[in-house]
Order: sequence, then C-alpha cells, then structure tokens
Amino acid sequence: MLSYRQKITELFLQIEGEVGATGLNGMVLLALEKAVHNFHEKGDEDFFAQFYELLDLVKNTEPRIALVIDNLYEVWKALLVAKEKNHPEGHLYWEKQVLSAIKCSHKIAKEEGKKITKYGVSEIRNNDVILIHSVSRTVLDVLFAAKKIGKDFRVIIAEQESEKTHYLIEVLSRHDIRFQVVPEYMLSHIESEITKIFLGGITINNQMNVVGDAGSNAIVSEFHLRNSPIYLFISTRKFSLWKSRASHHAYKVKSMRSFANAVPITFERIKFSHDRIHLKFYDWIISEKGKMDAKATQQLYQQKFDERAEWRKEFFRDEDKADPMD
Repeated sequence: MLSYRQKITELFLQIEGEVGATGLNGMVLLALEKAVHNFHEKGDEDFFAQFYELLDLVKNTEPRIALVIDNLYEVWKALLVAKEKNHPEGHLYWEKQVLSAIKCSHKIAKEEGKKITKYGVSEIRNNDVILIHSVSRTVLDVLFAAKKIGKDFRVIIAEQESEKTHYLIEVLSRHDIRFQVVPEYMLSHIESEITKIFLGGITINNQMNVVGDAGSNAIVSEFHLRNSPIYLFISTRKFSLWKSRASHHAYKVKSMRSFANAVPITFERIKFSHDRIHLKFYDWIISEKGKMDAKATQQLYQQKFDERAEWRKEFFRDEDKADPMD
C-alpha cells in the first residue's frame, strides 16, 4: 500500500510529465487556494497542523520539485506571520495571507516567464533546426514567441513516451510551427541537421546536477560529443537550495511483466522518472537573469544557496535525518 508521500509523488510526476514543472506549480497553488478556502478546521492548531503535514509530504517527494517548494515556503512564511498576530478573524485572516502570497508568486512567475522568453527568442536564428525533448512549458513559450514575430525555424521532436510526444505534436501544430518527429534512439541519423538543443529542467541541485526528464542524459551526451550548442531553460526559483539526497532525484518503479511465448516468460521491468546530468555539459543556461554559461550559473547558485542558510535550518529541520526511503 502506497504512503501519502508516495501518492503525492506519483501524482506530481504524472502532472509534471504532462505539463512540465511550471504547469505543476500552477496547479498546486490553485489547489491550495481552494483547499484553504473550503477548509473547516476544528481549531487554530488544527489548521496549521494539517498545513505543516502537507508541507512535509510535498517537500519530500521524489524528486523534490524545487519550484513548488519555493512557493510553499512563501506561503509558510505568510502563515507564520499570521499566526503570531492572533488576528480575531482567524481562518479568514489566514486565508487572506495565503491568497496574497500565492498572488505574489503568480506575479513573479509571470515576470520571470517574460524575461526567459525574451532571452530565449534572441537565441533563435532563421533556418535553425531545434531539437526538443519532453514537455517544457518554458521551451514551448520561447518557440511560440519566436514564431509569432516571424522567425523561420524548424523543430525536431525527440519521440519518447506517446502521451508527451502527442502533446508536443498537438501544441506545435496549433501554433503552425514546422516540425518532424524522430525516435530519440535514432537521432544520430540527423545529428548534422540540428543546430541547437533546447531543454527544460526540473531543478539544479547542490551537486550541480540538472534533474531532467528520463532520456535527457542520452541526448545531452550525444550532442555534447558533437559540440552542438545545448541550452537549458530554467528559472532560478527552480534551484534546489538544500543538500541533495540521492533518493530524491528520481522515482524508481518496478513491475512484473509477462511475455507471450511458447514457454511463458515473466520478468521484472524497471522504469525511472528522471535523469541527472551535470551542469557542465550544457553550453548555455537561460534564466530570468539572462544567458549564462555553466560556471556563471554555478556561482549564482552558490550565492543563492548561501543566502538561504537560515531558511534551511527552519524549513528543512529534518534535512540531516535519515531518509526512511533511502
């Protein structure tokens, strides 16, 4: 039987796979808005106890979704302030503070998205052939914006899981963007055509690994050897500003399968949710801060990591405890 943490992990993975980490974050915030509005607590402590329980589950998914955690941290801070004030409106006052924090997060996300899109579009040249892999809302927004201003380019979709590939086919068609679909294990046949690789990422952790969709490692490795420019599109709010745990980088699923044969064969199938790729293998990182190389991105990460020292003590109080799922 799955634990609540495992259930949330599987739900997050399903949503992130379909709409990307940015889309997942938006859905989590929307769900939180509705939950707070409709929640009928037994008392003051009940409200906070249940929120902290949810927080503990969300900040320990596999992998940890840094953008979601960053936003819940802002809500957590708002609730701490609200609790100290002991406002006579109680729940209504707390709800206002939560909604205010969420509204601020939406505003920041919108501003960041505009900046990343602007920097990304400036990297696209006429006649570019751009390889994309998996669903990244950020990468798609860049492509849509480039098409809108009349840039002439073509997209190669690295075909993988059918749901993700079908989604990319649908949205690119809707925006009238020229594309072709090539199985990800056959990209070697068209390597010379591809001028740029555009990839999204779930996070960058403190070991300077980019956590990306399963299959990203193979694509980055292949085109790094060809010296093809590889771009990572990621908001700095997706940085994992805590000590990483190996168990939180990927979700491993084992299942037993049967193979129809004269003599029935039963075997174990193992599937992983994400890959880890060292930042040094990306040529350019595009964030709301602009275009940076791996070295500059690492310096920015370290700066933000140092700034969050007190936060880690308070928000990740259990950071050094043994992980029950390790």
